[in-house]
Amino acid sequence: MAIKLLVYGLSIILCINYKQLSAQQPEKNISISIKAKIFNIQQQPLSQVTVSLYKSEDSLNKKKTISSSTGSFAIEDIKPGRYYLRASSIGYHTYQSSLIYLDEKTENITLPDIVLQPQSKELKEVLVTSKKNTFEISNGKLIYNVDQSVAATGSSAFELLQRTPGVSVTQDENIMLNGSATVNVMMDGKMTYLSGQQLSNMLKGMSSENISRIEIINTPTAQYDASGNAGIINIVTKKSNKQGYAADINAALGAGYYLLNRESITSNIKTRKLNIFGNLGYDYRHSLTTKTSTQIIGNNNDFIVDRETQDIRKSYYYFYKAGIDLYVDKKQEVGFSFSGSIDDWSRIGSGPSYLKNSSYQVNSVIQNNQNLKEPYYNNIFNLNYKFSLDTMGKKISADADYIIYRNNSDGYIANQEFKTSGASLQPYQQLNFHQPSNINIRSLKTDLELPYKQVKLLAGIKFSDVTIDNNFRYDSLLNNSFEYAPSLSDHFVYKEQIAAAYISASKKWQSTSINLGLRVEHTLSNGNSISLGNDDKRKYTNLFPSISFNQALNAKSKLDLSISRRINRPAYSNLNPVRYFSDKYSYYQGNPNLKPEKAWLASISYTLGDKYIATFTFNTSNNFISQNARMDNNILISSNTNFSNRKRFDLLLTAPFIINSAWNINSTVDLNYENYPLLQLSGFAKAKKLSVNIRINQTISFPYDIGFELMAQYNSPQLNGIYSSKRYFSATCGVKKPLIKKRLDAKFSCSDLFHTANYWGYSITNTINNNYKYVSDSRRLYIIFTYHIGGQLTTNKTHQLDEQNRL
Repeated sequence: MAIKLLVYGLSIILCINYKQLSAQQPEKNISISIKAKIFNIQQQPLSQVTVSLYKSEDSLNKKKTISSSTGSFAIEDIKPGRYYLRASSIGYHTYQSSLIYLDEKTENITLPDIVLQPQSKELKEVLVTSKKNTFEISNGKLIYNVDQSVAATGSSAFELLQRTPGVSVTQDENIMLNGSATVNVMMDGKMTYLSGQQLSNMLKGMSSENISRIEIINTPTAQYDASGNAGIINIVTKKSNKQGYAADINAALGAGYYLLNRESITSNIKTRKLNIFGNLGYDYRHSLTTKTSTQIIGNNNDFIVDRETQDIRKSYYYFYKAGIDLYVDKKQEVGFSFSGSIDDWSRIGSGPSYLKNSSYQVNSVIQNNQNLKEPYYNNIFNLNYKFSLDTMGKKISADADYIIYRNNSDGYIANQEFKTSGASLQPYQQLNFHQPSNINIRSLKTDLELPYKQVKLLAGIKFSDVTIDNNFRYDSLLNNSFEYAPSLSDHFVYKEQIAAAYISASKKWQSTSINLGLRVEHTLSNGNSISLGNDDKRKYTNLFPSISFNQALNAKSKLDLSISRRINRPAYSNLNPVRYFSDKYSYYQGNPNLKPEKAWLASISYTLGDKYIATFTFNTSNNFISQNARMDNNILISSNTNFSNRKRFDLLLTAPFIINSAWNINSTVDLNYENYPLLQLSGFAKAKKLSVNIRINQTISFPYDIGFELMAQYNSPQLNGIYSSKRYFSATCGVKKPLIKKRLDAKFSCSDLFHTANYWGYSITNTINNNYKYVSDSRRLYIIFTYHIGGQLTTNKTHQLDEQNRL
């Protein structure tokens, strides 16, 4: 069905535009004007840019003008014909447009914004001195410019996200955005289809050296999938967009509790007809986390479980990507990419659980051991096509994706209880588990962009199909042999199909712009727990309207307003009712009864002088999905459940301070308040908390091209379902020095300088009494060398975002 719609859409659009594309260009006594705006890559307007309009038949016949302080220009009194535009300024590469066709029917036109690329010498200077803000807000996005951050050296994408305003991490290493764990994390505008531990493992394998920036989109518009109530995180990797060749070769050595190393190469070759790009890398990770927790059972502290665990994780992570963009002609572009990773991941956890009485005296000790080997295989194939219908920006694009995830998990969990004297109380117990998981995802989408003089139209359709087969088997040790445990095992098959369509219209006036959008999504899903005999089929259709408004108040200030409706479908793994044991007295279990969470997001932002920004965001959600837990026969059972509703308010303040030409400070402060009903023994109570997150980033340029960066952040206690975290503080620094005519960068960084980045918290409901503290070897030293060959690698191009991040 989706393929037919795609073919029909292409056919109709081509037919409509056939006459326009093939028309002759007769000259008549008609006067036409061309307008546009010119910006640099930081989206700042460029003034005094020389703009020339040439006739294609006669390069000497031209009209000239200069851009204003707002970057705008206008060339008037143009006759019908074929033209091309050039824009040039000192320090920037000359821009030349494709042919512009004007006929007797052409009205005055406004071209898409022109972005001038800095010459390589200037770009290198920016990278050395970090003149570009590490954090900035542009077009409604909060952007973390990773490639400008010296302190990011040696960090993984997972660690970078923890330093991004609005992003936090739970004790189980789940990514949270604006207090919600159901977050969409994209790679170059493409969905990752991962969540939970799988997403964390992938992000830990991504080096900062291959990342250009991280974008936070709090109120996505209609062209984005409706999934993701908290917004979207998009990680943009590096790829050159200049002709020639370029390569970055990285080698890094790190040390925490263990020695670490990382190597990678990112390269491309680009000509006028094609661009070949790719990267290849290896990352060896080895970490130690000390986990302690206390579980108190009974109103009179009748039974207490004190846990101490040494959690050792090791990973041999290989990642790869290759692709080609073929420029068929000035109107057509075809691209193919293949990317993936192999993560040979393992975990060993061991330590005692002390069973105590109400007087906190130890009655017995359980020695716990857990061994897990879990290799991941991830391969993504993408085929994309773009056809420019004219030179005014009308175009159609199409994407086809096929994604394969394979995960074979094998291991065991074992324990034995002893008296305080050391004598055995119970025989040795062991559960072996085997969990092959196969995930296949197919997606087709097409988007149409039609800019006109009065309004710009966007429209598109999409169809996705997901199949997940997870066969979780437990075998229990009985009479010195292992026997199948059917009550603990489960074979879960989940299938989901989503058909979507959207349309949006935007219009710009001199100082005002507005965007209206509507998206419709039809969902069919079937969660089949074969072993338990549960078959849950769902079918529903939802509308997702959106509106955004932008008003320039004067030359130095502007106001932005946006409202959108969103949905969070439950993560696939959270629907699987199988049990994941931590130890004898604690396990996590999926919840097949989870309902989709729906929300309204509203945001208003005020910008002064393109520097000082205040953004207020409001989020109200129904069937809010978050952490819950209950007690059953002294066992702590954790799961995700639906809370009836949640309201969250955020005030984000961003301000850069220039101390002098060599010392810049950028600060962000996020004040947030949230509340939702929380189940208690005697009914419901309000869980509510006011929190503050502060991030301060300093960059200092020293003589001899030495750059220094210090980044510090503080998080006050925050809510997470039935838990509240405690305060969190960390500081990271980095030094960078270019060598060998700025071809070689030597960098040094130290993360978590004071070893204070600990996860700790406690339950806030009287249905359970539980607290935890996780201390990892987060203080790590890294030294890394990057050698540049050829041109300078810049940001990757991004396709339309396809955000469903729920595995």
